[in-house]
Amino acid sequence: MATPEPAKRKQRLRDLPPEERRAHREKQIQERRALERDVLALRLAGRSFEQISDDLGFKSRASAWKVYEAVVKRTVQAPADELRALSEARLETLRFTHWQRALGGDVPASVMVLRIERQLADLRGLNAPKEIDLRLEAREIAERYGLDPDEVLAEAQAWIKAHA
Repeated sequence: MATPEPAKRKQRLRDLPPEERRAHREKQIQERRALERDVLALRLAGRSFEQISDDLGFKSRASAWKVYEAVVKRTVQAPADELRALSEARLETLRFTHWQRALGGDVPASVMVLRIERQLADLRGLNAPKEIDLRLEAREIAERYGLDPDEVLAEAQAWIKAHA
């Protein structure tokens, strides 16, 4: 009776030569892109995530949804980044055009530069609302006026909840 061959050890990716690792990774990327195309096509065809999950063999509809969300985000994000960069370049060109006249005292040019600066700040997210650590603010107010920090924080949270 022949003795069975020892089980072959599954080769780890890191043990492969660099060319094989690259080929393996490229194959994974191609398979992922194909799966994303299928999910997107099925969703555009009106299929539910439950149906997509069943059609493509996902473990759950949440898995199908995650693939869909990833491809949509990537599809939308790249053009948005390009548009943002293009808008920023245009605004920088406009600012440069008016800058010297503004420095020379030309009021309309100064107004234009300020408007461009505001647009650039908005585009770059510099004018985004600031987050405030309410606990820290409450503690500082309480210390300043000799109050209980927990009471001040509770009142501040109640006010925010009432006015949200």
